[in-house]
Amino acid sequence: MKSLVVVAALVLVACASSIKEEWQQFKLIHGKTYRSLVEDKNRFSIFQDNVRMIQEHNKKYESGEVSYAMKVTQFADMTQQEFLDLLKTQGKADRPRNALEFDSTGIEIKTAIDWRKKGAVTAVKDQGQCGSCWAFSAVGSIEGQLFLKNKTLIDLSVQELVDCATGKYENLGCKGGFMDNAFEYVMDHGIQSDESYPYEAIASECKRKGYAVKIKSFVDLKDEKEVTAAVSASKGPVSAAIDASTMPFYSHGIVDKRSRCSSLLKDLDHGVLIVGYGSEDGVDYWIVKNSWGADWGEHGYVRIKRNVNACGIALYNSYPVLNMKSLVVVATLVLVACASSIKEEWQQFKLIHGKTYRSLVEDKHRFSIFQDNVRMIQEHNKKYESGEASYAMKVTQFADMTQQEFLDLLKTQGKADRPRNALEFDSTGIETKTAIDWRKKGAVTAVKNQGQCGACWAFSAVRIF
Repeated sequence: MKSLVVVAALVLVACASSIKEEWQQFKLIHGKTYRSLVEDKNRFSIFQDNVRMIQEHNKKYESGEVSYAMKVTQFADMTQQEFLDLLKTQGKADRPRNALEFDSTGIEIKTAIDWRKKGAVTAVKDQGQCGSCWAFSAVGSIEGQLFLKNKTLIDLSVQELVDCATGKYENLGCKGGFMDNAFEYVMDHGIQSDESYPYEAIASECKRKGYAVKIKSFVDLKDEKEVTAAVSASKGPVSAAIDASTMPFYSHGIVDKRSRCSSLLKDLDHGVLIVGYGSEDGVDYWIVKNSWGADWGEHGYVRIKRNVNACGIALYNSYPVLNMKSLVVVATLVLVACASSIKEEWQQFKLIHGKTYRSLVEDKHRFSIFQDNVRMIQEHNKKYESGEASYAMKVTQFADMTQQEFLDLLKTQGKADRPRNALEFDSTGIETKTAIDWRKKGAVTAVKNQGQCGACWAFSAVRIF
């Protein structure tokens, strides 16, 4: 108990400076710079107000008064009105007349589905200060359809839609737009890959040159039952519009009507991508991909309560129907890319993980090991998709190591003899919960990297405290 007094004293001393330190860290993480010291001071004041609001909200989350937690995000130096102004740059919600109707005949509704686990969803992106959520949503739907048709996931160009899907398509570039209007553009012109037309987060002159894929039509969904059926069937991710006005600081949990978001068509202000659905503790939810970066929410995603039209999520939904001819173009792109993609992945791997080698000979040797590991990962993931394996794999910092080298790294641990002065555990009277996650209770610090030091035992021991 004495140690708690010391901790409390430390907390009291730290509080005076912690908000300033958090402010400096916030600016560093999110690349925030201001035109003057006066503006910096004003933004710091707003930041303090938002931090206090987040703390008060999280107290309500802990007591069960609200359904999701908040955290500091890139919007923490903005007033609520500034955030609303950023959202309310979207175009009108009139639906194009040439959309197809959805046919749910014979569709068996699954209890849960997650298209991320099927490989149909690209990495979370950050739209920045450009109101291009509508383009990210539309592109996400098309990427999902492409994957379902040819099992290849390609990042498509959001920037092309921002620059080119304007004028008669009634989108406004970085000032907003709607997914159906984007689909109409792709029906007429197709869309390039992100590699050939990368995202810049500002609207500029249209630089369209050919296309990677084209769609022939799109389907509008009338209600939440149709959305469920479409996502459940092999239709993949579905574009959606929501009222996101209450979500700037969303951290984790399931957003429901207690968040005070609107369920009215006129209040839809943000384009997102529904990538699946599930349930937790009896609460059904949608899995929604956002375009505010992977640090926002649950690694870039938000869960929204299902079957109650929470935040208007069932009012504006659609998905594209691919032109089969376009798949030939995509297949050609894939064939060309495959020859160099492993080398590009190798260079990216070395850059991300800070890998350097003593000589070109060693680099060549490590590249050979890397190729073997990538092939092994791909084969394993095929088994995961077919249900033969229970987990998926990905390239990690160990991908340039042989299996024996990895085992040697593990075998640097100490002896497993237990000290004699440890207490025994008494489980008397303890009620075992069906599930618990101490991360959601705020009891777990950020994940660290032990590097090449066999210090896992120390990381484990420290985190108990």
